[in-house]
Amino acid sequence: MGIERVNIGTAPMDQNAHNLREGMDLINANFEYLDKIKVGVIDISRLFIDLDNNKIVFIENNADLTLTDTLPADFNCVLKIRESVTATCNILAGSGVTLEPANPILETGKMCSIVRFPNSNIFVISGEI
Repeated sequence: MGIERVNIGTAPMDQNAHNLREGMDLINANFEYLDKIKVGVIDISRLFIDLDNNKIVFIENNADLTLTDTLPADFNCVLKIRESVTATCNILAGSGVTLEPANPILETGKMCSIVRFPNSNIFVISGEI
């Protein structure tokens, strides 16, 4: 998922004919991108799957989540444990996978992102771990 850059000096309309020089059209253009954001919920220990890619995932219970080398080459996702949920999430490395940093733990109220480093089995985890 990405947002195309638009030079408003030479292209005042986006691909959906929103006038990027007008406030309300600019807001509407951004909402169209937000509508494409995928959200999921995890409440059990499991492997990450292809469907977790490009997703914001809310953790609803204690869980061990394992990253595998079978995930898409461009795998990325965001994990969040809401303030109202008392939980811990251990992010684990499957066979052949390296985590940076090693053994990250996500706790209540915290959030992190996971990005697969290009052309490798290295997953970089950053955020409140």
